[in-house]
Amino acid sequence: MAYKRLEEHNFTWPGIKDGLMTLPHARLEALFAGLDWRRVHAVQTRTPEVEDLLKQNGGIYSSGPDWSSYAVQDGLLITGQNPGSSAETAGMLINTLRGAEVA
Repeated sequence: MAYKRLEEHNFTWPGIKDGLMTLPHARLEALFAGLDWRRVHAVQTRTPEVEDLLKQNGGIYSSGPDWSSYAVQDGLLITGQNPGSSAETAGMLINTLRGAEVA
């Protein structure tokens, strides 16, 4: 069981919702450290994009304008950026299978 002593004639408890008083872990720690738990907020983080991870690991990344056809080939690897690139990607594949040079 935990308790918190009244300090300086002021103590603000978290609100009660559906009969429960809940606090995220960081706010609970702040509360027991004597800090104003109301000023503790979660830090927004961003999930790394695949392109960021690829670049960080030495990969080459390129892209075309959004929603347009964009396909690239590196040896036998052929890829398109979205469904709108299907025809261009298929054309590269057919040329590769026929042994034609791909620019």
